Amino acid sequence: MVLLYYNVLFILPLAVLVFIRVFFPNQSERIFDFIKDLIAKWGRRVIMTLLVILGLVMVVDGIGWFLGIPLIPV
Repeated sequence: MVLLYYNVLFILPLAVLVFIRVFFPNQSERIFDFIKDLIAKWGRRVIMTLLVILGLVMVVDGIGWFLGIPLIPV
């Protein structure tokens, strides 16, 4: 069940892009330009923020592991 869930989440964005291109050919260029502009403007900031947050969580988890109370239980 988890593998099915993972595959749906992985394939769904690509399938949506194909769906937009096939069923809305006239508006697809405008939609894709909007998506491209959105990613160009916010993509770097979002990825950097998420990586910094993930790094901080990993550092806190490492410190917690050494103290015997890890943040992410194994």
